[in-house]
Amino acid sequence: MSRTYNYAGQVTIPLNGASQGIYDLGANPWGKIIPQVDLATNAGYKVYLQPCKGDSTAVFSTASLTKFASDQDGAGFDQTGLSADHLEVLSSSNLDIGKVLSIYGVEDTKFTVKKIDVVLQGTTAVDVYFDYPLATLNFDLVLGLELSAAAVGTITVREASGNATVGQIAAAATSAGVYDVPAARHGAYGLPVLLDCEGASTAYVGVWGETSSSGDTGEAIALTGTTALYTTTNFTRVKKLLVGDVEAAANQVSAGLYGIVNAGTLELTDKGADEIVMGHRQRYLLWSCYNGTTLTAAGANDRIDVALYG
Repeated sequence: MSRTYNYAGQVTIPLNGASQGIYDLGANPWGKIIPQVDLATNAGYKVYLQPCKGDSTAVFSTASLTKFASDQDGAGFDQTGLSADHLEVLSSSNLDIGKVLSIYGVEDTKFTVKKIDVVLQGTTAVDVYFDYPLATLNFDLVLGLELSAAAVGTITVREASGNATVGQIAAAATSAGVYDVPAARHGAYGLPVLLDCEGASTAYVGVWGETSSSGDTGEAIALTGTTALYTTTNFTRVKKLLVGDVEAAANQVSAGLYGIVNAGTLELTDKGADEIVMGHRQRYLLWSCYNGTTLTAAGANDRIDVALYG
């Protein structure tokens, strides 16, 4: 038995000179949509379309759709003495007693990032394990440090066996190795995140945010020079980029959400129209403008008209 669809109106997606974008069709349970592309100033181009929901995987290009963080400096944490040991944390001032230090780290698997909150005891060192307050799992890497209020003294995180310093938060600072993504850029639409590096780094970078199923979570990826790499996690929001392990050099790491180009998407040329049957909970329409070889900015008057059916 075929399904009957009821026309529910139309929306217009202005392309506004961008090469790709994401449009929220709204939370209504659309059964299908019929998009038509009007490329008034770029009639020779193609537009690729793909519906997306909060836990779907898309096909990506190497051109940025939206940047969570651009050219972030590394913090240069020294992990050489860590060797899968537990940590000690302390301040050079007892005025930091009671402040909460958040440590973003990984253990031997090096993929899942965990946030561990520790109450500082001033100049008295506190032992911290990866499963703190338990004491059974050690750290393999520390990716970022955050403090609940500005430090009075210098906050030091060191490996426990030899007291070698891993990373520090300077006096008057609140973090080291952590870039807070502005709230307006948090949206990730259930997509993987792409990381790239301007140098030859093989350090680990962490992405911290939310998914549709697990709440706050993080993933660490080892950079391979300037090769772009994707997370295996599909994030709904990206809140932080963790660059503590990255060398202390300028403009090292960028993170972005990257758009579709081909493979499994709907391809339309000027005045072309077609039908897309929407999957369960799909509400976003990803689009990319393509000139046959690369993503290319659409014209200011180019648009996609989308008829909605419930």
